[in-house]
Formats: sequence, structure tokens, C-alpha cells
Amino acid sequence: MSASRITKLMALLTVCSAPWAQPARGVCVGGEGCFTSIQEAVNAAQPSDVISIRPGTYHEQIDVPLVKTGITLAGSASKPAAVVIDCSNFAQGDAVVVSAPGVTLRDFLVRRSPGNGITFKATASHSRVANVQLVSPAHDGIAIDAEDVLVERNKVIASGNNGIDVKAARAVIRDSTVSGSHGICIQIQGDSAAISDNTIFGSKSGACIQAVGDNVHVDHNRIKSCAGRGIEVRGDAPLVKGNTVSDSQAEGVRVDCGRNGTCTRGLVSSNVVRDIAENACFDLSAATAGLIARDNSAMHCGAAGFLISGAGLRLEGNESSDNGLYKTSAGFAVDGTLHSLAKNMASKNSGDGFVLRGAGHVLELNWAQGNRGNGYNVKLRETAGAKLSKNAAADNALVGFAVRTGTVNAALSGNISTGNGTDYCDAGSGTTETQDAFGTIGGCRHD
Repeated sequence: MSASRITKLMALLTVCSAPWAQPARGVCVGGEGCFTSIQEAVNAAQPSDVISIRPGTYHEQIDVPLVKTGITLAGSASKPAAVVIDCSNFAQGDAVVVSAPGVTLRDFLVRRSPGNGITFKATASHSRVANVQLVSPAHDGIAIDAEDVLVERNKVIASGNNGIDVKAARAVIRDSTVSGSHGICIQIQGDSAAISDNTIFGSKSGACIQAVGDNVHVDHNRIKSCAGRGIEVRGDAPLVKGNTVSDSQAEGVRVDCGRNGTCTRGLVSSNVVRDIAENACFDLSAATAGLIARDNSAMHCGAAGFLISGAGLRLEGNESSDNGLYKTSAGFAVDGTLHSLAKNMASKNSGDGFVLRGAGHVLELNWAQGNRGNGYNVKLRETAGAKLSKNAAADNALVGFAVRTGTVNAALSGNISTGNGTDYCDAGSGTTETQDAFGTIGGCRHD
């Protein structure tokens, strides 16, 4: 054999003997010829090994150290509850602690941890937990301090603190169930998180979802019976889409768009919120123009359907009905500056359909019907400049369009008002009217 061929062969053998080039080996726990404890198997495992855990109850706490890169702890995919890690004999500590990156935990049950059910340390990036049930941990169900962790198809039940607690970027939480948490069901402190297709209910003292970070996506979650808010997101560029929220004590959806005084963009779309005890269905605010709320539905909430503040929000195609059950409230309560509302519907609310405070709002093609207050109540006492065009008011108990004392330079054009207690009143100054169709004109009630 030539020297060059020998050199190439030795180089190949060197590469193939590197730890990261080893194929995954099978390591088993429980049963004949297997390790008797999960920790023994972890200690013996090489990077990327798959540890198969046979059905049974394992009374231990597990530590996956930094050197165990890429290993998998796998229970029973068809019967994850048959593989049990029971920590009831321990006074402190977490059930499973992962320090190595790229680790997968799947298909087993963890119960009665005196600390967290599962903890991913900051070094455990790109790890995954799937189809794991966590029952009654004393603290968090899953605590994540590592970036790029995937949480999918898990169940977290009756955690002593938060169900899932994330303090890192790019976490993905999907297709999981979190219930009965004594703190917040899912808490995020990190950018670019994605929380989707989860079922969340029964938080005891906090929000169901609370996220602080930029580029956070919260979509298509089913949320019910929260002691706090259903969804709360604070940061720039949020996406809150396709969620259903009901029976919460605080606001159904609270979004505060902005970081360092700027909201570059944000979307709150196609959410349904109903049966909120004493607060608004939606509470939306933006530091600067950029947040859009589109095609949302607010029903049967204790206060306003939509509570709008900050600057430059655009509301399109939203519906607010039968709100103000706890206190007299509007379908859309608008404050702040330069908001734009188009093609929204306010009906059968206990107060006004639309109430406007602040400055520079533009309303076009909106509809107010059957509200127990006014259709549109313009109360711009501090400043001026509302523009209302091509809006309609019908069958509201008080005034269809009411321009209140102190309002300056409101501009009305092409609006229609009919069948209200009074169709139009103007107690402001500098109001202009162009091609409006108002049936009855009178004084502004309760000005």
C-alpha cells in the first residue's frame, strides 16, 4: 500500500473516531440487561445516544450534564404515563435538569417535583421536550433559560408557580396543555417567541399568557378561566392572531406595542374574546403608529369591548357587542392621538357605541346600532380635530352623533343617523357638517 493511501486511511479513521461523528447508540433503562436507573444510563451515555426508558416508576432526580450533548431520554410514545419519574421522596431540587445542548426529552411523566418539573439551563440551547406530562411540581412545570428550545405536545398540570417559564430568546411552545397553574400559565421574557395552538385554562392567580419581548407571536390558542389577563404581550412587532379567550377576570387581550418609545409594527387579528368578568375585552396601546387591530370580536365583557390608547392605532373590521355588563361602557373607548377606525361595528353595548377622547382621530364607514348610550360621543375636551365620515348610527338610546362641549373643529361628512333618541347634537365649537343625513336635531343630553 502506498504511503499516500496509508495517510488518507489514517485521516479517515481519525475523523470517524471523533465523538461528534459517532452514530447514536441504544441505551436502555429497566428490564433485563438494562440500567436500573435513568441517571446511571445518562452517566454511561455518549453524545447523541438514545436512552430508552421501559415502563415503570423511577424514584430519582436526573441531571444531564454539559458533556452529554444531543442525547435523548425516551419513554413510551403510545403510553407516556407508563414511564413515571416520581420525586415525592425528595425535599428539594428539580426533577430533571438539562445543561447539555441539543437534548431531547420525550414520552414520559414527571410528578411531585419539589422544585421545577424540568429545567433547561442557559447552556442547553436547541433542546426539545415533547409529549411529557408534568403533574403538581412545587414550582414551575418547565423552566427554560436556554435559547431555541422547542416545547410541544406536553401537559403541565397544577404547577405551584408558572406552568412554563421562559427567560431566553426564540422559544417555541405549541400543541401543549397548561392548566391549574398557581402563577402564570405561560410566561415569556425573551424576543422572537412563538406560542401557538395551545390549550390553557384555570390559572389561579396570574395571566394565562404573559410575554415581554419583541417579535412575539401568540396565535390560535384556546384560553379560558384565567385569574388575570387572558393574553398580555409587551414589546415591539407583536402578532396576536386567531386566539379565543373567555371567562377571564382581567382583560381578555392586552397588547402594548413599543420598545424604546417606538412601535414599528404589530397585528392583533381574528381573535374572539367573550365573557370577561369586570374588564375590557381588548386593551390595546402603541407608543407610535404601527399597531393594527383587524377582524376581532368582543362580546359580553364587563367593561369596554375595545379600550384604545397611545398613538396611531388602526382598527378595521372589528365587532363589539353586548359589553359593559359590569359597568356602563362603550363598544370602542378611544383615547390618545391619531387613531384611525374603519368598518367597525358597535351594537347593544351598555354605554356609547364609540366614545372619542384625545386628538386627531379619523372614523370612516363605522356602524353604531342599538347601544344604550350614544352612537358616537365626541368628547375631545383637551384638543381638537376629529374627522367622522360616512359613518352610520341607528336605534341608539341617546344621540346618534353627539359633539360635546369643549370639542373644537370636529369635521363631519356623509354620515347617516336615524331612529336614535336624538339623531344629532352639537355643543362644540367650529364643527363643520357636509352632506350628513341627520333625522332629528336637538340638545346634547348629559353634556
